[in-house]
Amino acid sequence: MELRNLPLLASVALAARCARRVQPLFRTCRDDPDWDQLHRAVDGAIEAAVLVAAGRSMPDTARNIAQLAELARLVSRSPLTPPADQVAVAAAHAANSAAAAVAGDAEETTSQAGDTFWVTADLVAFYNVLAGDLDLATAELDKALCGQWDDSGADEMRDALATDYENLRTQDVGRFPDLGKPVDSGDKGPLGPLWPDGAPTWYSRWCG
Repeated sequence: MELRNLPLLASVALAARCARRVQPLFRTCRDDPDWDQLHRAVDGAIEAAVLVAAGRSMPDTARNIAQLAELARLVSRSPLTPPADQVAVAAAHAANSAAAAVAGDAEETTSQAGDTFWVTADLVAFYNVLAGDLDLATAELDKALCGQWDDSGADEMRDALATDYENLRTQDVGRFPDLGKPVDSGDKGPLGPLWPDGAPTWYSRWCG
């Protein structure tokens, strides 16, 4: 998959959808006394990417979104239970992709969008295999982030992203390095549901 085949708002839409796929996993830290505040920071970063992809911008948008991205990054460094910390990392990448697009930085847009995918793919892979054993999951996630873990469990994330990518390729949304046309990244938009083959069990559980 080559993001340079897509305009910038399309890449931001892909990043937003990747982050939204793991967003429910942030609830694993809901016993944290600061959960509400941390949750708002992560949700705000993801929502910023959704809005930018949809073409909603205003003066100082890039700066404001960059601030949301930094908040999410700070959340990821809090003493959170995995995988919540990496959900915050994904949110930060998605927001940074949006900020870069608004600023007209094509290379940074695609770089941050790509990073959003890889973080979320690792998250889905380790969570599918190790859900329920957070101590073991923490150790395995450390391996994954160092490139030392078999991430074959990320196939469902790759398949979902590939479906999004092909849908965008077939639509007249523009060309790199232009912003392109706005993209509705929501489930009811032209890209369809987040999980084309049906939501995984863990996703349904944490959305409930």
